[in-house]
Amino acid sequence: MDCAELRSDIDKLEQEFQVLEENIEAIRKEEEHNKELQAVARFVDSDAPDLLLEKYFEDFRVQNPEFFPVITLGERVDVVDASGGLATYIESVVATDDGRVLIGGSNGVLYVGSYNEWGELELGERTDIKNNFKEPASVCSVVAINNSRVLIGGKSGVLYEGSCGSGTEIALDKQTDIRNAYKWAANVYSIAAIGNEHVLIGGDSGTLFTGSYDERGELTLGERIDIRDTDGYPVSIFSIATTKDGRVLIGGSGGALYVGSFNEQGELDLGGRVDIRDTDGYLVSIFSIATTKDGRVLIGGSRGALYDGTCDKQGRLTLDTKRVGIKTAKGNLASIYSIKIIDDKYVLIGGSEGAFYAGSYNDQGELELGERIDIRDAGGGPASVYSVAVTGDGRVLIGGDGGIYAGSYGVSLETLKQHLPEIAEKGEA
Repeated sequence: MDCAELRSDIDKLEQEFQVLEENIEAIRKEEEHNKELQAVARFVDSDAPDLLLEKYFEDFRVQNPEFFPVITLGERVDVVDASGGLATYIESVVATDDGRVLIGGSNGVLYVGSYNEWGELELGERTDIKNNFKEPASVCSVVAINNSRVLIGGKSGVLYEGSCGSGTEIALDKQTDIRNAYKWAANVYSIAAIGNEHVLIGGDSGTLFTGSYDERGELTLGERIDIRDTDGYPVSIFSIATTKDGRVLIGGSGGALYVGSFNEQGELDLGGRVDIRDTDGYLVSIFSIATTKDGRVLIGGSRGALYDGTCDKQGRLTLDTKRVGIKTAKGNLASIYSIKIIDDKYVLIGGSEGAFYAGSYNDQGELELGERIDIRDAGGGPASVYSVAVTGDGRVLIGGDGGIYAGSYGVSLETLKQHLPEIAEKGEA
């Protein structure tokens, strides 16, 4: 922080306040005070104080991390499954642009939620969804397209199209029969919308399909894309992410990570495979991929694997040679199931057995993680975290063992203003 510049800025602000006080005094003494009133109004309406704080916000945050938690946890929200009991796990939580939340999980969990006037999450009626065996489906991935069309993927052949109006109900349109490389009903683990035109659907044992919506809003799937690992086995696709320039990153079993893009004919062109390994040289399963607007890529997987890298405009993926080690609450190597990047700066990372971390990128572009955040299930044990969603107004929802864990994203100018007296006292000490 440039202290001399900060002192100069504070002096200027103090001069503005002095002028403000002089104008107020003139108003008290004179009957005709339109000019002074206008000057006071201009200053009161100006953003001068906030602009000064914004200028030095990052410096204050870095030097006073105890006042700026990336996330503050709230209460656990219990979610009921098709049997009327608490859901064993919540695997997919997605925040839509219009403020609603889509929730998918074990044993028939499919809900739309919204926040009431007191800031509490309220769930609508459960949508009854069945797998190919006519049993309550375990939902692994829910995606909203234009806040109205919904794609739902899950275990044992679950791929449903639906629609969601302005309320908290999902109307199911049709189920698509989707098969893996062995012709069995596929487990659909990951769905990604690429713009408003294309969809990628990934699942077990070589399940990778492209899809597109026609003018009637109906989804048409292409042929299955044969995607294999270094040993020649069909890859199970666990995670699909997109970059700002339209590249697609596809990760799955056997350490297989592919970078691709859609050509002018709407076909997916896959580049070469990148094999992701842990520090002992073992291939890891890739469960989560997240990207930033400036080309950063975070890749999480089994055996504690969390890799930081970049993807350039040509689709070349470069990984940092340093792996960030992620541990469970018991000190074991964690599986990383979910990565959420906020504002291209802050990172939330969830994984197995209570592995939940908040971090941020420093000025050198390096990822720095804080201490593990303790999240527990209804029985008091460490809860695995499978999905993290952030709403536009700063709410955080964490899907894991036993339900949804509510929180708030707390790095804000209001947080700085709230803690200014403590920061000032700390600086004088």
